[in-house]
Amino acid sequence: MLDDLSNWQFLIVSGFVLIFLEIITYKMIFLNMALASFITAGVSLFVADVDMLMVLWGSVGLLGFLASIQFNRGTAEKNQEQ
Repeated sequence: MLDDLSNWQFLIVSGFVLIFLEIITYKMIFLNMALASFITAGVSLFVADVDMLMVLWGSVGLLGFLASIQFNRGTAEKNQEQ
């Protein structure tokens, strides 16, 4: 069944699965990976190399995760000042 899916279709489906997991867990980890899946699905329309796509997915997911940590740290500092 998975052999019939192209790269972008697989990434879109995995993005929706990760959004569903985010709804269940409330930790903002799966949302970053879901957004990385959607971005990588868009890039996969132009790039066919699966290894390159997975490196892109991991990089975008990691950047999103680090950005959310920095955002949470900044809002916590603002809340302490008030």
